[in-house]
Amino acid sequence: MVFSPKTPIFVSSTYSDLIPYRNAVRHILSQFSVDIHGMEVFGAQTRKPLDTCLAEVLTSEVFIGILGMRYGSVDEATGKSFVELEYESAQKSGLEIWIFLIDEENTSIPPVYVDCEYAEKLKDFKKRLKKEHTCVIYNSVDDLALRIKSNLEKYFANKVSEPPRSKAFVSAIVSSATIAKGDDFYIAGTATETTYSGVAIWFFGPNFYNHWVVDVRDDDSYIITISSSLTKTMLTGQYFVVVQHPMGNHSYDVMPVISHDSIIVKNSFN
Repeated sequence: MVFSPKTPIFVSSTYSDLIPYRNAVRHILSQFSVDIHGMEVFGAQTRKPLDTCLAEVLTSEVFIGILGMRYGSVDEATGKSFVELEYESAQKSGLEIWIFLIDEENTSIPPVYVDCEYAEKLKDFKKRLKKEHTCVIYNSVDDLALRIKSNLEKYFANKVSEPPRSKAFVSAIVSSATIAKGDDFYIAGTATETTYSGVAIWFFGPNFYNHWVVDVRDDDSYIITISSSLTKTMLTGQYFVVVQHPMGNHSYDVMPVISHDSIIVKNSFN
């Protein structure tokens, strides 16, 4: 997931019945360092409305789901509402999810905003949300705004207190899955935050072992070529490559060591 300087937050709800609620939520969000993602800020798009909604979910960090007494617009292909599909997208993407459900017993709801056609779908969706999340019940515009403000304050307080997450990453490919004796081949990939340490390449096979430390270039790429002079000595069989990243302490905590004419693998605690 890509984090922007402002926290991207997607607000999901039905629209016409919850306009005062959405306006209140937008006012609260404007008091924090966030980018608001939602139908009010989409503008003109060539994509279909549902595609636009789901794309905006994927670029968010927090998903705020607000449900009243309407299920909302239904996608013909899936039979699910836009709100439910947005929620499922947020869930699959691992977003922080906050769900707010209207107090059905103590909130004044105009009959025009009570969904009869999709009442069972709405009931099942809410039941699912209650099972998968600790939902917050709200009973007025001001109550919802205060509860969302409380969530935001806690969320940003926790973000400040969290240690920065490492963005270390490593990937690798081999030039060919099958190699003949006497062929050259290469191992290449990307490694971030290696500083001066590079990456270590471990190579194992039938009665075979080798180990190299490879420099990582300024563009975070690395490559090592295994020459024909080595491959022509290798037995037929399956070989394995392990790429080791030095991680946060910038050292290799597992390493090969020559001891009494043998090579042993040991960790930094011996």
